[in-house]
Parts: sequence; C-alpha cells; structure tokens
Amino acid sequence: MMIGRGVPVFVRICWCFVNPIVLLILFVSTFILYKPPTYGDYVYPSYVNLLGWCVGIMPLLPVIVVGVGTVLNTPGDSFFKKFKASFRPSPYWKPISRKHASGYDVDNNMSSLGFWERIKVNVFGKQRTH
Repeated sequence: MMIGRGVPVFVRICWCFVNPIVLLILFVSTFILYKPPTYGDYVYPSYVNLLGWCVGIMPLLPVIVVGVGTVLNTPGDSFFKKFKASFRPSPYWKPISRKHASGYDVDNNMSSLGFWERIKVNVFGKQRTH
C-alpha cells in the first residue's frame, strides 16, 4: 500500500521460509559450538562470561517485556485466548487516511481462513477476483 505495489513472491518466500530456517540453524549451531572466550592460554573468569551473555541478551529484553505486556493487557478469558488474540491487529490499527482505511478491515480479515489458506495468502499474496 505504501509504494503502490505488492511484495514480490521471492521476497515473501524468503521471509516465510528461507530466513527463519537460516536463523534457526545459526542460533542452534551457536549454542552447540559455543566455547567460553579465551585469549591465548588465558581463560577469562566465569563472571566475564556471564557479563557477555547479559550484554548479548539485553537487546531481546524489550521484545520479551512488550510481548508479555501485550498478552496480559489483551482481553480474553484464558491465557491461550489472550495469547492468540495478541497476534491479531487491533481494530484501531489501520491507515490514517479514510480513503485507504475504508477497505482495510475487509482486506486484512483472515480470521475466517484455515491454516493452509493463511499460509497461501501470506506467501503468494491475495488472489485477485475479476
């Protein structure tokens, strides 16, 4: 909508499949191949290792805190319903322009679609009806 054309299918496939798989492989291999830092024969103390992990995890903390806050503040009867509803856009989250916002709820409502239909729409885009 911002640039007047959709995202190419190649980019969608990368977003949906290639990037998550590559990042998962990097994440798992980092933990499997991890060795405490050394400098020649010198082995750093364990508190330095802990400090490095804390510095590495700090950028993730805002994501975790905001995610937990969103789930807790989302209306719902159970934790599962709150968790599921927190992934849906708010009814107030739409373009500011009335021209673009008028069809927004209809265009982005995928709650009636099944699992595989959602994947198809996310990867290949909306099918145009003539």
